[in-house]
Amino acid sequence: MNAPKGWYESVSMPRFGICIGCEGKIPYVSARNTEKKLGGRSRSHRSSTYSVASWSRQLCASCQSSISYIEQIGCPHCGRAVRCTDCERHPLFVHGLTANRSAVAYSEEMKAWLHRFKFQGDVGYAAIMAGMMLHRYELLAATIANFHQQISIAPLPLYERLRRWLYQLPSVPYPDVVTFVPSTAERLVDRGFNPAERLAELLAISWDCPVMPLLTRMTDQGRQSHLGRSGRELALAGTYRCHTEALQMLCANTNKNTSNKSPMYILLVDDVYTTGSTIRACAGALTGALRNYGISAIICSYTWARA
Repeated sequence: MNAPKGWYESVSMPRFGICIGCEGKIPYVSARNTEKKLGGRSRSHRSSTYSVASWSRQLCASCQSSISYIEQIGCPHCGRAVRCTDCERHPLFVHGLTANRSAVAYSEEMKAWLHRFKFQGDVGYAAIMAGMMLHRYELLAATIANFHQQISIAPLPLYERLRRWLYQLPSVPYPDVVTFVPSTAERLVDRGFNPAERLAELLAISWDCPVMPLLTRMTDQGRQSHLGRSGRELALAGTYRCHTEALQMLCANTNKNTSNKSPMYILLVDDVYTTGSTIRACAGALTGALRNYGISAIICSYTWARA
């Protein structure tokens, strides 16, 4: 019997993946990992989780080396790699935010990647960016636990303690709830998605914790890229409010677990931390609403990049 057409080629020719960063070839990558948009357009949990777990396989060695990870924390508050005088003048805790951490510095290469994801609609970058955030989370979260002792570390299962010991990973807390910076209805229509929400969903799936839209945006002040810190804070005043239904659901879930006396750990996700005005505004709105509902919570933010 003659072999089907294309059978010989399928087993004899080397397989190549396509780098999502430079679109160059990545040799000898399993066909299951070569989809350029892994998890980007699929809404299934299985596909999304797999794409995040294999995010590095979607990048060539050159693009991986261009990732500007934050290797050391210069500011324990905003997570910047160097000392931040802005946090000394305007502490995050005044707005109810314990700390911010970011996975990468906002270099020119990272700006280009975010532009493709956020403004050109290349949603395949969501898995890449979320993968970076997962890759750096434990090391960055350990610094939060060191600088902010009020974050309690719950006992971990035996298998998880063994895994962390084997891979020399720090025992850091994972969030109880993941939420995100909301977008306006107009931008949702234009882009078709909220970048912060997409990242939050992928992180929550990987951590097996709920993602809840706790915040809503009341007004659109336009882009604030041309404004400084004070200008952004004035423009964002009163912009964010808590989503009533989501907050009531969170309150109901909290009341069910009355045996746990430690504060709830809520992680606020966004794509880029620039001046921190957006994160501060969201944390302030969330802190006030949680206080009104009698929910004790520690709010930290996690962004993909720190400008």
